[in-house]
Amino acid sequence: MKNLLLEIGVEPLPAAFSLPLINNLAGAIESLLKGLGVNFQEKFVLGSNRRLTILIEGVDEYTPSREEEKLGPPWEKSFTSEGKPLPPAMGFAKKFGVPLKELRKIKNRRGEYVGVLVREEGRLVKDILKEEIPRIILSLKLPQSMFWGERTIPFLRPIRWLLCLWGEEALPFSLQGIEADRFSHGHFILSPVKIAIKSANRADYLNILKNHFVICDPGEREKVIHEGIEKNLLENEAIIEIGKITNKAAWSTEHPCIMRGKFPEKFLSLPAEVLTASMVEHQSYLPLRKDNTLLNAFIVIGDGEEKNKEIMIKGHEKVLVARLCDAEFFFREDQKIPLSKRVKQLSSLTFHEKLGNLYDKTKRIIKLTERASDILSLSAEWKEITLRAAYLCKADLLTEMVNEFPSLQGIMGGKYALLQGEREEVAKALEDEYFPFSPWRKELPRNIAGRILSLVDKLDTICSYAALGPLPTGSYDPFGLRRQALGVISIILGKEGNRINIEKGLPVPLRQLLADLPLWGKKSVTEEVIGFIYNRFRSVLLEEGLRYDIVESVLATGDESLQDVYLKAAALGDLQKKGRFSQIMTPYKRIANILKQAEERRVFAGTGKVEEKLITEKAEEALWEKARAMRTEIPRYLEKREYNKVLHCLIGLKPSVDMYFDQVLIMEEDPSRRRNHLAILNEIYRMFSPLVNFSLLKEE
Repeated sequence: MKNLLLEIGVEPLPAAFSLPLINNLAGAIESLLKGLGVNFQEKFVLGSNRRLTILIEGVDEYTPSREEEKLGPPWEKSFTSEGKPLPPAMGFAKKFGVPLKELRKIKNRRGEYVGVLVREEGRLVKDILKEEIPRIILSLKLPQSMFWGERTIPFLRPIRWLLCLWGEEALPFSLQGIEADRFSHGHFILSPVKIAIKSANRADYLNILKNHFVICDPGEREKVIHEGIEKNLLENEAIIEIGKITNKAAWSTEHPCIMRGKFPEKFLSLPAEVLTASMVEHQSYLPLRKDNTLLNAFIVIGDGEEKNKEIMIKGHEKVLVARLCDAEFFFREDQKIPLSKRVKQLSSLTFHEKLGNLYDKTKRIIKLTERASDILSLSAEWKEITLRAAYLCKADLLTEMVNEFPSLQGIMGGKYALLQGEREEVAKALEDEYFPFSPWRKELPRNIAGRILSLVDKLDTICSYAALGPLPTGSYDPFGLRRQALGVISIILGKEGNRINIEKGLPVPLRQLLADLPLWGKKSVTEEVIGFIYNRFRSVLLEEGLRYDIVESVLATGDESLQDVYLKAAALGDLQKKGRFSQIMTPYKRIANILKQAEERRVFAGTGKVEEKLITEKAEEALWEKARAMRTEIPRYLEKREYNKVLHCLIGLKPSVDMYFDQVLIMEEDPSRRRNHLAILNEIYRMFSPLVNFSLLKEE
């Protein structure tokens, strides 16, 4: 057995692309080996932003030998009755390079045929790898590609070197003039030299590179980064991480160096989000906080040596001060023009060439906000707050700060509104407009004005694009409309006291909200949007691990609130996880089947009261007593949304239903008694229907 080591040296890759690219490369080589029937012991995904490395240990040196039976022409056309070969037999033997005596008769259901056992000897795996690795490299799926120099090889970044070892042997192959050999390269600044790798030994390879300032194991780089961060934190301090900076740093460096810097305290007068955005979005620094208070300190994950740390820190501090001076200027200048005076200027910003400008969108949001306030019966005070927030909601898009940091849209609107004398609840609504999908916070808006504003803004966006054409059905979603729909769902499903409570079901209020507006208020658009949101809701439930039939059964219940649908789905999912699904499905199916048979035979139409005087058998008495108790319990549980308790009530029917079917002749000759039997079952059947559509559910 041999080890295979492949390293592709490249110009620095974007952090987000390195690991997926290495995984694709490793997967392709693994698939090749498995397809050949070649065994190996372990696979290692290594590398950095400058090298894609795969190391596979314990690979078989030969592909397995194989024997395969080949079928030829019919026997009677290939040999005479005396057994002499005819031309078809001779041609078949020549094709596979075997003597005529090795041909044999093979019988199958279609008749008798000429056959031969062909043996394919195993090949050297290294020879196959030399042929296949260049093809694999060129066939990798790339998010984007480029060409460089005179080469016509498309790749994410220019390839600078290729290393390929089979044990201690270099596997030579060529990729448009780039020859694979046994040489790697050290850190591009700290050790820019060519390094000979003697063998495909993982420990030796990693140690050699480490001696040249390259930590090639991504897990070790992450460990160095996290330990370095902890080392630079003082008591009760923590990092503020937005955008997975530490993960990006692990794939943006080869020799991480963790440094702590600071900036003048005077800048702490700026909003914390502004300081954080300046550090994170411009510089990829990690801001520091202590007891939830932002500090005038930060951590940098650089690529270099500890001995140069002091010089590097001073450079980073100088750059950050310049950034913060810009932010301070923007913050000061933005306040010279009140948000209320910027609103009409939004007409200079295009929302979409076919959908008007942002002032047009603002007017639609105001109209939707007014309708939503009425539908939800807001008090006069909250309606005033919500409409004021709707009027100002897009004004901060004209500020210098949001122009510099688009992620601060909404947040800066809230900050400026408060400074300009707007009510605190208006400022909160503005700040929370883009929640829950903001890089800053994933919580829902804090007050009802913010929730309504966030909801109608997202609905307007979905409806506007629906008016232009069909909403996305596949993976292509350039305007992020699925995300907007998920935001709508999240606000409606929010925790008790922190959501928009729609009890009538989503379609009814949405039709009221969206009807008859000039740009897109057509019935067809409204219905498409409702369907789009419900499809996204279906995906939300499926992504939470619920079975497809459970999801469809709860969605089929009609005009119910999304909260009810969600809670019912969760209750059924919990029942299924506990393995108790059959306990509720068995009695339901037995009852449903016999009622269906009775209806088809026209002996019962689902009507008629139960006559207790006709109940004479013990099994029927027990079932009817159970049913009468449930007629009181289930409505009470349904009212309180205690759907788990409803399900357990229904499960409790199973023993009584089983005994009833075993001991009572339901379809007896006496029409009165038969009708009474079926009426009891119908009463129980109706207890299932308020919960979900049980006919769509499957047993475990």
